Amino acid sequence: PFVMELPQYHMPRPKGVLIHMWERGKAFIVKAGTIIFVACGLIWFLQSFNWSLQWVDGDQSILASIGRFIAPIFAPLVFGSWQASVATATGFLAKENIVATLGVLFGLGAEMTEESPELIAQVGSIFATKYAAYAFMAFTLLASPCFAAIGAIRREMGSAKWTWITIAFQTGTAYIVALLINLLGPVIVPPLASMSTATLILSAVLAVALVAALSYLIRKRRVGVCGCDCGSCGSKTCNH
Repeated sequence: PFVMELPQYHMPRPKGVLIHMWERGKAFIVKAGTIIFVACGLIWFLQSFNWSLQWVDGDQSILASIGRFIAPIFAPLVFGSWQASVATATGFLAKENIVATLGVLFGLGAEMTEESPELIAQVGSIFATKYAAYAFMAFTLLASPCFAAIGAIRREMGSAKWTWITIAFQTGTAYIVALLINLLGPVIVPPLASMSTATLILSAVLAVALVAALSYLIRKRRVGVCGCDCGSCGSKTCNH
């Protein structure tokens, strides 16, 4: 009853690959030319003016005041600076906006690359520790997706309630993972860094063996000597 008919699989044709590449590239160009471009312009304006619309430094700008207002939310994650908070908030519009926001905040030009020491020094200054930077990346990857994806979730689920539950679950998971990175990173990473490669490999093998042994024992407890799964058939004749 569970037989499925699968389509015949073929090697993709070059024409089909090029069409798909064009569609995806065009979609990103449109997104970069609308949402990301407008977001960068808005961020520049908010960073350059205060509430009285006077030209000020970034620390006295509208964006800085907004960032300081939401910074306590991310303070337990140790990236509670206003720059990181603002970048995280703009990520809910589009994940690409996080990079663009940091670029605007630090005035990074087009000639800068991710390998540039100036970029590393400037962006790294907003994180108190290296674990805070890892927590920031983990939160960015696991938190609720952009508004376009949220709209797709709303259409698929057909319920505003479950859409909000999904957003809360994803963002809550991201918050917990980022918090664990900050709490457990300083405890776990230094001992691991002091171990040799052979010790790390042996520890990983032992961990996998332990998990396999526990899985076998749990399975053996559920399956009786007659070979049937007592949890499924409800048999009372099996010996555990």
